[in-house]
Amino acid sequence: MSKNNVRIAIRDSTDSHNVAFFDNKAGIKYKSANLHRFLAGSASILTIKYNSKDIDSIRSGCKLAFHYKNRDYWLNVMTFEKKGFEVELTAYSLGLELNNETRGEHKPATAMSIAEYVAYYDPEHALTIGVNEVSDKRIKLEWTGTDTILARLFSVANSFGAELDFNVELNDDYSLKRQVLNIYKKGNLGTNKVSQPVRVGKELKVINYSDNIKELRTAVRATGKDGLTIDGLNKKIYDNNKELLYYSSGMTVYAPQSRDRFPSVGKGSNDNWIVKDLGETQYETKEALWGYMYGEIQKISVPEITYEVEGAIDAGIGDTQTLIDDIHFEPALYVQARVSELEDDILTGKVTNSTFINFERKYSQIADSLLKQVEALAEDAAPYIVRLSTDNGYNFKNGQGTSTITAKLEKYSKIVNAKWKWLINNSVVSETSSVKINASQVNGTLNVVAVAIVGGNEAAREYITFTNADDGVGIKSITRYYTTNDKAEGVTAGGQNWSTKPTTPTADKKYMWSYDVITYTNDTSLVTKPAVIGARGDDGLDADTTGITEALDKAKQELTALSANIEKVRNDSLAAVEEAKQELTTVADDLSAAKQDLTSQAQQLTAQANAQSELTKRVSSVEETANGTKTTVSELSKTVDSNTQNITSVTARTKTVEDDLTSTKTTLSQVKTTADNTSKKTATLETGLNGVKADLTATTTTANTTKTNLANYQASNDKAVANLQSNLQTANGNISSLQTKVEAVPGQITSAVSAVEGKILTSVGGRNFWIQSKATGGFVEETLPDNHVTGQKKCYRILNNQKIEFDIEPDFSSRLYQKVTFSAWVKYENVVQGANGWNKFEVFKHTLYRKNSSTGATSSADPVVLAELVGTSDWKYVTYTYDYSNNKSYDQLKTNLRFVLEGVKSGTAWVTGIKVEIGSIPSDYSPAPEDTVTQISNLSSRIQQTADGMTLLATKTELNSAKTELQSGITTATNKANAAQNTANNNAKTISTHTTQISALNTGLSAKVSQTDFNTLSGRVTTAENNIIAKANELSSKITSVEGKIPTTIGGRNLLTKTNQGKTNWNWTMQAGDKTIESVSFEGINAVKLMKGTATPHSGFSVIYCGGVLSKLIESDTQYTLSFDVYPSVNVTFNATLMDSDSSDRLTTVATMNAAAANKWTKVSCILTRLKNLPANIGGQVVYLTGMSSANGVSYIIKNIKLEKGNIPTDWTPAPEDYDGKLASAQSEIKQTTDAITASVSSVQNAASNAQSTANTAVSKADAAQAGVNTLDSTTVKSASLTINTDGIVMKAGKSTTDVANAIGSYFAVNQNAINLFADKIKVKGDMIVDGAITSNKIAAGTITAGNIAAGAITTDRIAANSITSDKIVSSGITADVIKGGKLQSLTGTTKFELDTGKLFYNNNNTGVFRIQDGASTMGLKFSNTPVTVNGTSRILSRAILGGDRRETTLDDGKWDQGGFTGIVAETINGIDATAHESADTLRAIGDNIYFTHTYGTDALTGASAQGWKMETYSPKSSYAGNVVLKPYGVNYRQSNIIVGDVRLDNGDGSGYWIRATINTLKNCFGHILNGGLSSGALNAIRSELDKISGT
Repeated sequence: MSKNNVRIAIRDSTDSHNVAFFDNKAGIKYKSANLHRFLAGSASILTIKYNSKDIDSIRSGCKLAFHYKNRDYWLNVMTFEKKGFEVELTAYSLGLELNNETRGEHKPATAMSIAEYVAYYDPEHALTIGVNEVSDKRIKLEWTGTDTILARLFSVANSFGAELDFNVELNDDYSLKRQVLNIYKKGNLGTNKVSQPVRVGKELKVINYSDNIKELRTAVRATGKDGLTIDGLNKKIYDNNKELLYYSSGMTVYAPQSRDRFPSVGKGSNDNWIVKDLGETQYETKEALWGYMYGEIQKISVPEITYEVEGAIDAGIGDTQTLIDDIHFEPALYVQARVSELEDDILTGKVTNSTFINFERKYSQIADSLLKQVEALAEDAAPYIVRLSTDNGYNFKNGQGTSTITAKLEKYSKIVNAKWKWLINNSVVSETSSVKINASQVNGTLNVVAVAIVGGNEAAREYITFTNADDGVGIKSITRYYTTNDKAEGVTAGGQNWSTKPTTPTADKKYMWSYDVITYTNDTSLVTKPAVIGARGDDGLDADTTGITEALDKAKQELTALSANIEKVRNDSLAAVEEAKQELTTVADDLSAAKQDLTSQAQQLTAQANAQSELTKRVSSVEETANGTKTTVSELSKTVDSNTQNITSVTARTKTVEDDLTSTKTTLSQVKTTADNTSKKTATLETGLNGVKADLTATTTTANTTKTNLANYQASNDKAVANLQSNLQTANGNISSLQTKVEAVPGQITSAVSAVEGKILTSVGGRNFWIQSKATGGFVEETLPDNHVTGQKKCYRILNNQKIEFDIEPDFSSRLYQKVTFSAWVKYENVVQGANGWNKFEVFKHTLYRKNSSTGATSSADPVVLAELVGTSDWKYVTYTYDYSNNKSYDQLKTNLRFVLEGVKSGTAWVTGIKVEIGSIPSDYSPAPEDTVTQISNLSSRIQQTADGMTLLATKTELNSAKTELQSGITTATNKANAAQNTANNNAKTISTHTTQISALNTGLSAKVSQTDFNTLSGRVTTAENNIIAKANELSSKITSVEGKIPTTIGGRNLLTKTNQGKTNWNWTMQAGDKTIESVSFEGINAVKLMKGTATPHSGFSVIYCGGVLSKLIESDTQYTLSFDVYPSVNVTFNATLMDSDSSDRLTTVATMNAAAANKWTKVSCILTRLKNLPANIGGQVVYLTGMSSANGVSYIIKNIKLEKGNIPTDWTPAPEDYDGKLASAQSEIKQTTDAITASVSSVQNAASNAQSTANTAVSKADAAQAGVNTLDSTTVKSASLTINTDGIVMKAGKSTTDVANAIGSYFAVNQNAINLFADKIKVKGDMIVDGAITSNKIAAGTITAGNIAAGAITTDRIAANSITSDKIVSSGITADVIKGGKLQSLTGTTKFELDTGKLFYNNNNTGVFRIQDGASTMGLKFSNTPVTVNGTSRILSRAILGGDRRETTLDDGKWDQGGFTGIVAETINGIDATAHESADTLRAIGDNIYFTHTYGTDALTGASAQGWKMETYSPKSSYAGNVVLKPYGVNYRQSNIIVGDVRLDNGDGSGYWIRATINTLKNCFGHILNGGLSSGALNAIRSELDKISGT
């Protein structure tokens, strides 16, 4: 940034002479000079810093005088501070007399003009009145106190409605000529610049806005002198729309429009006024009292709006400016404001900060046409600006390459059509908007001028300088030193007072000497021999050519040395090039082998390569530019940015191929990595060669400088110039020869690199620099479901004070010092900001350091954060672009990146898909190559081997894999076949057995079950099935019909319930007036009609309500659309918002809907945004419509009302909740039908069950009969010896079933194993078991489980005492979910916890609740009892001790009262009066610092900081050492008050005095003086009064 040298005279304290000058060219150098200017009195404060060892020459009281921005300044140095070498002066404008001298009481006898008041307070006439815009005014004023002269003059000005401008005029020697006081009418100081709007942008950063209704009132009342009121005035004030704005009634002034917007109670009350009582005043007339009350209601009936401006604009003090913020506001915010303070940096001549007052918002509906005129005027006044851009930079190397310049003409930040001319050496070379420049045209430098022509006239011109340089060792710096003396020879570099600034030869020091210190890029340096470069002739005009000749010799020597250095570098470079060529050849061979193995894959990529050819050409072009310029990255970025559409197109085509060839891309990526390593070696070589360019550029610069110097002497030194030009030609010849030799070097390198690049696949999509596998922090990895919206498989959860972090650049590097794009998927829940503004969910947070690789300079840590998030959000994709290279002072960076929740009050965050890539276009997520290193490590190693080796390894791996899979498949198939065969064999046996059994049963069944009965039963079942199917189809049809009525199309969900249900949820409330609300049908829709009646005219507020808003609060910072169809009887424009159901709080912004014409249907809509801060408790929400006419007879028919998320209104749909009734009806019908079917099915099932039972019985009997028959030998048993009973049991004739049972029992007793054959056929009932028969040794372990025990079966009387001990309970066997209620009680009865009542009882001394942790203070609540004696009787002193001890490990050690404890102690003694003992009824707050505040920290809801009182009890460390202190905390001391009836000042021994009595005494004393003066009577009376003050 250019420096602005302002010469500041330092005058002595008497203003008699100049002590010195601050001057950065010829005087005391100053580092900074900041001028703070104020509107009040045009006062100024100057702060200036410089380095000095002197403290005597410049001191407080000196004057600083200077001229800056067309104004003279003359200031008093008020403070002088020196810290080390640095001195800081602070100087104030206006005379010391005005700042420091005071004036007392002043009561003029008559009215005076402002000039007379100024003369009174300036008796020495130091001020001269200039402009006086209130000279005709005369006012009688009076003051009783004491003020400075300056304060008194401001008081006078305020009374006259004026502003003061203290100005000064300086003499030529910087002494004060006179002080001028200009007096302007209020508002006239400064310039009205509202027609020159300033937009938020570069210098003006932002306009901050806030409003509040904390002090809002809608009515005021007051009384005047002697109870005067405004009753009877009946004033009415109307707005521009002729709507009633204010009116008076009785003793009150009302603001009805404000009341309608901000009612105090709600729609259910007629008294919605918020009244402020202004109290009693001294106004003596009703009109004066009305004027006062009218002024007050205007101020407090609207929200208090505050604007703050950040940044600066180029304006003067007092200027009124239009400010526009269309970046942070939609629609744009227009405000007019006045400049009240300016801060100037004198060194740059720029305003660094502006402060404004008197903000006034300008609304678009009022000022649109005006603003358009303003914009037009500003546009006409704006200058034309030519913008030039190139496609290949403007620095050529070795005479190679081309670059096309394109010109655009801008005016007022807009592109303007123009005709163009391009000039080179004042000759027109083109008349189009662009021109191509060849490197061959550039000899050193070439200026190309673009001339824009508008309307046949030149509008603007701009030029760009092209350079062409060769490689070589460059000159890093040349420092030239000067001196003057009287010697013509023999001067050395170390023997004079040399300076880097030229000095002027004088008569006694006529010779000017100079020498250079040249530092080269290889850190070598050359000190030239001092030479005479000029001499003063006798007449002071002639020049001496001796110095010129020696300078010429010196230049020749330098060029010779430079040529030798360049030759050496060239030889070294050629050797390095040869070595690089060999390395590149080796790499090329390896790549060729790899290419043969990948031929088939490469063929598939041909289409992709062709599609990318254009991109490759552009990248190659940029890389060629990189050979000759240090701005490679910048130009590449411009090229890529300007061709975003091409890149996007190529990306789309590339993606198709990439999806099918992922493995091939991975392979080629490894090949590219190998080539990149080679490219880096080549780049290292090129870096060495780049020095040649800088060297030759510096040589050219030196030559041009020499030419310039010689040109100044040309008239009288033609011969010397000729000699110098000859030598320069020789030097240029050497350079040209060297250039020819070096030109081949980059060509050879480029060719080799191109050979490698031709084998590398070029793809669109940035390489990801975020390596997830190296990320650290306290994050938790979680798995995401398939097909997740993020496209990821995993995500990372972050809790409070945790992070996910990657050290992306651990050391300084230039890799990312360019434009970088960051992207990720994030999700966060309930993130509430912590105590500081940065305690949020911080996204891509840096700890960034920058470095200049040339100088080694590094920056301090820069905490860059790309986003700060609070609240709740589902998964969303975020992307940001950050240009590190914007800071041109550095070229390297070191940083880490992290996502962090740091110090938030609550919240959780998740992140996934993190990507960091070079460029400004975010691409699809891809992992960093390092994250897939384990998958590709084998492939990477194989690529570096020969083609045969790679093929062999790949083939072997594939065969092994296939072999393994095949063997596994054979084994599996064999096992399955064997299993199937076994199953088939078993099934065959089973089938055979079953077939035999079934065959045997058929005969028995035929006898027991009739075929006719079975057929009848089957028919009934079939009929029932048919009925069920028919009924099911009918139900399905009905369900489909209901479902068809439920909306499934795209469109916002209606947040209003019971819409299009006539007048349901609708109401029209007026302060006064009648109306009707009815349901009307229109085209099948049940609409609502609201009509204003004619019985009572409307007055006051008028609001149409629509309830039914879902009770759940809508989301913060979210837009919602309200829409409905309206048929009004008059033209109408509604204003809409959402209000709390009691109308006490507004929940969204107020929006104006589109207009609706009378007697036709119109769909109206608006967008509502939820306010940031809402009340804590909201009972409900209603749609709140205002702005419509409430005249008698008007009506509004409304249908299809809808509230939905988003900013686009969609067709009406009912809320899903509105389908509950219809669904319930359908469900009822379905239920009835289902019940009928169930009954029918049940009947069929019962019949089927009976039939099945009969069949089963028959089968059982048949089976038993068949079994019995099979076991008999028919040849030995005769039928006469057997009987078969009704149960089918065969017995010996004459025997009973009892005999059979006894026989079986005897058999089991003899052969107990036989019972196993019948175990599954025997069911033993409980009453069959003999008491005591089942003992514990008869029950197998684990056979009785909880599921076998009936609820309540085991009770406490069944459990023996102490039978359940700890060793009987498994680890974690009894958990909280097992304990459901009752009491927990200790064995001793000391502690009892009633779970059902939530009460915890301690029945002992020294009990409590404690928190103990190593390294932390003990915290807890302790209860203790201590015996005390009160009036000879033993009592118990009980304490509740709440707090912590920083010295002890437990509150139970009895030392809490010996220091180190902080907390509260409550003390009581049972059974005595509070006055009987100091601890009988006592609360002690213990701590060194005790705060009484309304909140601990900043209130998150209101933003208010903690305020209250602070008590400092530890006197050695209090604010006033040795004293205990009570003082305000977090608030200005002047805003703290203690309200008491009286105050006693005690001397500590019981004596003292009361302030109220003392004041009364002093009042009486003054009364005695006023009445009796100092007479003896008065003095005696005073002494008598003073005696009344006790303890003094």
